[in-house]
Amino acid sequence: MTTQSNYRWLILILAALTMALTVAVPGMCMSVLFAEISDDLGLSRTQVGVIWGIGALPGILIALVGGSIGDRFGPTRVLIAACLLSGAAGALRGLSTNFITLIVTGFVFGL
Repeated sequence: MTTQSNYRWLILILAALTMALTVAVPGMCMSVLFAEISDDLGLSRTQVGVIWGIGALPGILIALVGGSIGDRFGPTRVLIAACLLSGAAGALRGLSTNFITLIVTGFVFGL
């Protein structure tokens, strides 16, 4: 194997670990807290499931136009805006006290 080939494998491994740590692990860990969240906010288990699942919907929708948005405004601007929006939505999601605000912030967080 050449040095460039080894470097490609390293990048692939780091990308996979990053994906696992930022998407998979938090997704698996949150399910443990569903009972506490539903009891604390007075939500049914179904409502908690809807709140948790709503974050995937914007990703599906934005995938259709994401490339065009990136081409028009540039990837740096789009990523900065997405990170700021996601951070604000995540913070507001943590401060939410009812089902509707959790749905709205969960949807925006999924963008």
